[in-house]
Order: sequence, then structure tokens, then C-alpha cells
Amino acid sequence: MPTSQKMKENVSLAPFSYYKIGGSARFFIQPENIEDLKTAAEFIKKNKLKYFILGAGSNVLIDDEGFDGLVIQTAKLDKNLELLDSSIHVGASVLVIHLLRYCMKEGIGGLDFLVGIPGNLGGVCTMNAGTKSGEICDVLSELTVFDLSSGVSRVLKKAELKYTYRKQHFLKPNEIIVSGKLSVKKEDPKKVQDFIQGLLEARKKTQPIDKPSCGSVFKNPSGSSAWKLIDEAGLRGHQIGKAQISLMHSNFIVNLGGAKASDVRALIALAKEKVLAKSGIALEEEVQFVGTKTGKSL
Repeated sequence: MPTSQKMKENVSLAPFSYYKIGGSARFFIQPENIEDLKTAAEFIKKNKLKYFILGAGSNVLIDDEGFDGLVIQTAKLDKNLELLDSSIHVGASVLVIHLLRYCMKEGIGGLDFLVGIPGNLGGVCTMNAGTKSGEICDVLSELTVFDLSSGVSRVLKKAELKYTYRKQHFLKPNEIIVSGKLSVKKEDPKKVQDFIQGLLEARKKTQPIDKPSCGSVFKNPSGSSAWKLIDEAGLRGHQIGKAQISLMHSNFIVNLGGAKASDVRALIALAKEKVLAKSGIALEEEVQFVGTKTGKSL
């Protein structure tokens, strides 16, 4: 059925997920430019498929049964990284860690709040990722997006980029982020390097980065911390199958080796149940579920 050499069938999604969990995609493509996105859109329309945009796979839990449609994986879409006068052009495919390394090398300040965030810039800008030091909306000045439905690109300026906590409110239903511009400032490279390296070292001591996970599973409720609520519910270290609520950080669920999506989802359900019973607070997932009942249509 695939008409493009880049279009593949029955591709295992686990290697494309930070969790290293998930079944296969019925169809799979890694577009390298806008023309490839147009090819993907035509394929979706022609075969009446659902589709899912998969970035670096850092904030998703892919179902054990996989995805019965087309997965558009953006690792090759736009890897450009260019320092301008007071901003930096960043392609959607650029990994956060690669951007931080670039900042250390070139002496670029203002993006240290990204330390500890996995994934690529497309995903970061889609979900308004951030830490207690800031969010991407604080520095995002422009986005270029492409509409799979209409085949048209548009540039959105800062005033059009409406965000709330971990959520965007401006993308049309079938738009995908291609690139963005971030406001930055030039600083002494040694100062930037020392500061970011210090944050990275601190992260190693507080987060289980040695095991597959999706990062933070739950959003922090207003005035509280998800990890603390899970801790108080007595779930630190609790295990189902090969998935475990991390002993190091209770808002992380880690894959101990061979975990299934069903194991992780069972722990998520348990955490929500126990926290609600203990504190009266309803936890909301930050992780996005991908499976047979998810996806979009054109």
C-alpha cells in the first residue's frame, strides 16, 4: 500500500519511546521536509486513516497493541539550529539536550530552565514544557506550523501564542510545529556551561535518569507537588509487573525491564485513586496515551 519509500509498515514503536514500551504502528513515516508532510497527509486521506504525531517519545505511553494508523515521527523534520541577533532559530526535531549543549558552547543564556526536560522542541512547544524556573512560553517569540489538512504553513507571532500550564490554545486541529524562535541573551560561555552542568548534576541526584520513563507522569496541582502527594499516599517504590513508582522521585514511573503499558497504566490509576482518597486532590496526567482509540483524522 505505501507509495513512498519513506513510508513503512508494521514498525515497532518501543524504540521510539523513552519508556521503551509499545506495540507496532500499522504505518510509519519520518518526514524530512514539508513535501514529506504533504505525502503523509495524502496517504492519510486516501486510506482514511487516523494519525498520530510522535516527537522524541518522551512524554507518551504507547499501548501494547500499538497504533492502527499512521505514526508521523518528527526526528528528521527540522534539525536546524541557528543563533540570530537576540534569538535562536530551533527546528522542531532538535532535542532539548542538544540545544543546551549548543548554549554551553556558544554562550547563550536564558534557557537553563529547560534542564531536566526530555524530548524535542516540537513537543516542548506543544505542551508548554517547563520547570519551576520557567516555561517555554516565557522565551518563545515565534512558531512556524504546517496544516496537514490544508497543506498550508503559517508563522505565529508571540501575541498569537496562547498558553496555560502545560497546554497550548492556538494550534488548529491538524497543525504540526515545524520550528520556532526563542529569545535569548549572550553570556560568557564558561558561566553558561558551569551553571547548566551544575543543574544537570543536581538532576542526576534527584531523578531516575538511569531507567526508562516518560519524565513526570502527573501535572503538579495548584499549590502542591504531585510527587509529595504520591509519597504521602504511601506509594513510593510500589511495583506492578515490571513498572515501578520510582524510589528516587515519586512522580516518575520507571520501566525496570520488560514493563508493559498495562503495568504503567495500572500504577497511574492506583496513584490517582490513593491520592484522591488521602488528600482529596485529583491528579491529572501529563503523559499522553497513544493507542488504538487515540489519533486524529483529516
